[in-house]
This record gives sequence, C-alpha cells and structure tokens, in this order.
Amino acid sequence: EATAAAGILGHLLQAKVMTFVRKGVCILANATADHHEDLIEETVRQARAVLIVLSEGSLRSPEQIATIMHSTASTASQVIPVLTPDFKFPTGKYYEALAVVQHGSE
Repeated sequence: EATAAAGILGHLLQAKVMTFVRKGVCILANATADHHEDLIEETVRQARAVLIVLSEGSLRSPEQIATIMHSTASTASQVIPVLTPDFKFPTGKYYEALAVVQHGSE
C-alpha cells in the first residue's frame, strides 16, 4: 500500500516539484534491492525533503525503517510523514524489539 501511495503521490507532485527542483524526484520504493541500504543513505543525504509514506506494514519493512532512520539523522533534509488510514502508531513493545535488533547489528 505504501508503494502504491508513494507512486501516486510522486506522479501528482512531480510536475509542480520539477518547476523548482532540477534533479527531480526519486521514489525509493521503485529501486532494486541490490545495495539498497547504500542507495537509501546516499539518496536521503542528498535530498531537500523526504516524504515517508506510512502504511500498515511500513514498520516491518527494513527499507522503510532504514529510510526513517537515515532521514531523521540527516540535518540537511526536511522529513514529511504521510500517514495512510490503516497506519497505526507502534506500542512500546515495538520500540523495545527495534532496540534489540539495532544493537544486535552493531
């Protein structure tokens, strides 16, 4: 759902955004899985703004989590969350599990 929403949003915004953004719009959901983490980090680092479409399964997606983490760590870009109707904010248990996973990868 987030991929479809991002595609529609990108299509609708692209004509307006292109009037003031020379490098264009990048929709990471369309990227291939090869070197995805590096692509996310580099793209977010260069972005003026990052729209993150959050749907029901977004916080179970490693790519979505990486995008959120890189974009919130970046001071160069504005982060704009877009919530779909079925997105539910996580509970404390989610953050505890995420911390365990994050510390395990260090």
